[in-house]
Amino acid sequence: MTSYVYKYMRFQDEVEIYEQMEKEYLKQNIDVLNIKNGVILPQKKSINEHHWMGDGGVIDNNGDFVNLSGILGFGENEGEFVFGGSYEYEKLEEKKEDVLYMGAFQPHWGHFLLEYITRLWYWIKYKPTIKIAYCGFACEPDSIDGNYLEILNLLGIEKNRLIDIRNPTRFLNVIIPEQSYLRGKYYSLEYELIINTLKDNASIHISKKPYENLYFTRVDFMKTAINRNKERGEDPIVELFKKNNFTIISPEKISATEQIFYISHCKKIITPIGGASMNLIFAKEGCEVILLKKAYLPDIPADMHIISCINHASQVIFLDVYFKPYSHLPYSYGYGPHMLGITKELKLYIKDNDMTPINRKNYLKNNVLNFFWLTKKEIKRDINKLLGRII
Repeated sequence: MTSYVYKYMRFQDEVEIYEQMEKEYLKQNIDVLNIKNGVILPQKKSINEHHWMGDGGVIDNNGDFVNLSGILGFGENEGEFVFGGSYEYEKLEEKKEDVLYMGAFQPHWGHFLLEYITRLWYWIKYKPTIKIAYCGFACEPDSIDGNYLEILNLLGIEKNRLIDIRNPTRFLNVIIPEQSYLRGKYYSLEYELIINTLKDNASIHISKKPYENLYFTRVDFMKTAINRNKERGEDPIVELFKKNNFTIISPEKISATEQIFYISHCKKIITPIGGASMNLIFAKEGCEVILLKKAYLPDIPADMHIISCINHASQVIFLDVYFKPYSHLPYSYGYGPHMLGITKELKLYIKDNDMTPINRKNYLKNNVLNFFWLTKKEIKRDINKLLGRII
C-alpha cells in the first residue's frame, strides 16, 4: 500500500485535492472492437478547442465515428475527446488488409507513454501478424524514431510494421483495442503487461550496474533553445541531492532502454513533475518516490497517483520547490515560466532527513538571479502589451 506525504506542500486546499485522488484506479475489463471496412481518418486540426490533439480516428462503414478510437480528456476537458472525431473528406485510399489501430502519435514522451502506446497490449497478448496504424501529427510522416521507436522495438514492433495514416484510408478490418490506461480515470492489468514487458526486455539489453538513489534532472533540457525561457532554478536542488549521495541523470541524454533499466532497479528516485516523471511507471515495487512540484496547479497529480498504483511505490512525497513572485505565473505546467529553488518546504525536508545542506550563499544568489530573469520577462511582456495597444 502506497503512502502519500503532503507535509512539504504549502497550500492546504491543494493537499485536500490530492488526498481525494487516493482511490482505486484499476479497471478490470478492457474492450476490443473489430470494424469491418473501417476507415482511419488522419489527424486534423479541430474547431473544438477541447480536441487539442485534433480530430481523426476510426469511422465505421456507415460513416459514424467509433468512440473507442478516441482519447477522452479529464479536468477542463472532462467528457470531451482530446483526440478524435469525424470530418468530411474527398479522397479515400483502399488497403485490402487488416490493421491494428494504435491511435494518435506526436513526439511527446509523457503522452507517448500514457496515451499513445496504451492499445499495444493487444499486440503483446495476441501477437497478430498484421501492421499497426497510427495517426501521426506535429511531426514528419513515418518519423517515429529515437527513443519512441526504441520503446516499440522493446515491445517487439519493428518500424516496417508501422503505417502512418496521413490520408483517409479504408481497411478490410480495423482492430481497435481499448486504451489500457486513460489519464485521470484508470489503468488495467493490460497496461501493466505493457510496462512489465518493457522492464523485462530492458533488463535483458542492459548489463550495467544500477544506482540505488537516482535523480532525473531537467537542468540541461531547460537550456535548449526551445525551453530556455520556461524554467530556472533547479541547479541548487541538483547540487543538494548530489551532495547527499544521489546519482544525477539527464534522461534525454540516455536511451529509453537505459532509462527503464535504471528506474526499475533503484530504491529512491527524484524527478520534477512533468514529462520525465511519467517514467515512474517503470519504478520497482517498494521504491520511494520524491516529486518536485514546480507550481500550484492541482490538476496535475492524477497521473502520479495512478502511476503509484502501477509501480506499488512504498512512499510518494510531494515537495514544493517553486517560488511565485507574480500571482498570474506560471501560465501552465508545460509553458511556465517556473522559478525553482531551495524553498522553506525543501529546507524542512532537509532537516527531517538529516541531509547535508549546500552553501546558503549559492542558493540565495541563484534565487536573486532567477528573480531578475523572471522580472525581465514580465517587463518585456508588459512593454509588448503596451505597444500592442498603441499600434
